[in-house]
Amino acid sequence: ELQEKGCKFEIVFIDAEKKKYLEYVKTIIGDNDGGVKGESLLKPNGIIIVDNTLWKGLVLNEVVDHLPQDLKESCPNPSDFGDARRMTAIAQHMHRLNVYLSHSNALLEPVLLPLRDGLTIVRYKGQ
Repeated sequence: ELQEKGCKFEIVFIDAEKKKYLEYVKTIIGDNDGGVKGESLLKPNGIIIVDNTLWKGLVLNEVVDHLPQDLKESCPNPSDFGDARRMTAIAQHMHRLNVYLSHSNALLEPVLLPLRDGLTIVRYKGQ
């Protein structure tokens, strides 16, 4: 509905259902999975702020095979935060989002701040 009205935002803050973060970002920037570029909801140089992008440090477990030994030993245990399967699933969603933000779209300029559960600020360089 916002796209139909031509609404454009300068800042969008995402802190919602974690498994849908990537979908939210793609909707905001108009990136359809079929490769078709839709209409962005952001103004040029608009900002997306994404909360929880390190998800209790558990995203580190998603790249553990590529880490030096001392960092491997620092990886948190998902069961320390409740239901291990749920925590791992959320960490996997956050990892996919982080990969997308940093490698999949040239119109995005992300900075991940390692504050608490992670905060990512993304500048949208679109038109």
